[in-house]
Amino acid sequence: MEKIQNILRENRKYVYIAVIIMSIITAIFFTSDGTNAQVVEEEPPKDVTIYVDISGEVVNPGVYEMKSSDRIYQVIEKAGGVTKKADLNAINQAEGITDGMKLIIPSKEDSSGKISINKGDAKMLETISGIGPATSEKIINYRKENGGFSKLEDLMKVSGIGEKTFEKMKPYIKL
Repeated sequence: MEKIQNILRENRKYVYIAVIIMSIITAIFFTSDGTNAQVVEEEPPKDVTIYVDISGEVVNPGVYEMKSSDRIYQVIEKAGGVTKKADLNAINQAEGITDGMKLIIPSKEDSSGKISINKGDAKMLETISGIGPATSEKIINYRKENGGFSKLEDLMKVSGIGEKTFEKMKPYIKL
């Protein structure tokens, strides 16, 4: 026993190193869940078929079958390109597309920031101060019944739009 104690004293630093190594090995053994962990790389999403509705200033507006990895410029190409009136600066042609996307290519006239009271849909009209869902519906019905507005002031012929409301809207609208 004395001989072992002398050896341990003489080799104390090696004993400490051996104890530390054994502790680390034991800790790893007891913290492992017994499975071999593997890094699994996710597969990129598959290139699936989607449908995009494109309108506005394109040669052939319509619904087109595309791939999920396609970009707006590719939808424009499939629609025959843009017309001379198109304002391509108003859109990001490199943007990705999604299934069911509605893409409207604006004209240079439309890019003025004003909403057309003759062409705007209900949601666009509702962005104008003073126009809610009921009034936007009245504007659309007026257009259907009368073939559109011939001057901005005709908007006051729509029930619920008086002179004060019209004056507030005027800077934000166009024919």
